[in-house]
Amino acid sequence: MKTLHIFRSEPVPMTIKIVRTASSNGENGQFKLYQEDINYDRLVNEIFSSDRVICWW
Repeated sequence: MKTLHIFRSEPVPMTIKIVRTASSNGENGQFKLYQEDINYDRLVNEIFSSDRVICWW
C-alpha cells in the first residue's frame, strides 16, 4: 500500500513520530507544501498514484 503524506507546514517532532508509525508498512512518500516552487502537477500525480493520502496541517 502506498501512502502519501502532505505537509502544509513543517512538521513538529510529534508529527514526525506519528508519520513514522503510520508508515511502517509499504511504500511512503512526502509532499511539502511549505517549500517554495511547488510542482502541483507532481502533487496531483502523487495523489492519484497513492492508495492512501494523509494531510498534515
